[in-house]
Amino acid sequence: SQLRRHGWEAEATQSSGDQGVDVVAIKDGVKVALQCKLHSNAVGNKAIQEVHAAAAFVDAPYAAVVAPADYTRSAR
Repeated sequence: SQLRRHGWEAEATQSSGDQGVDVVAIKDGVKVALQCKLHSNAVGNKAIQEVHAAAAFVDAPYAAVVAPADYTRSAR
């Protein structure tokens, strides 16, 4: 994966009970909860709010939504 190539330890989460977190990545003691959106529509604020709230379930102080599309104004 791209994360591992850049020195991150990355693990996909289980589909149930992950609260919207798809990948947990750790590098240099920094833990990030990631939600992956693979559609062409712009990422909205709802996805940002979901992953931010879900980060607590995996004890991650940081969260991000990764997508090939742009982000809406409210998501930014």
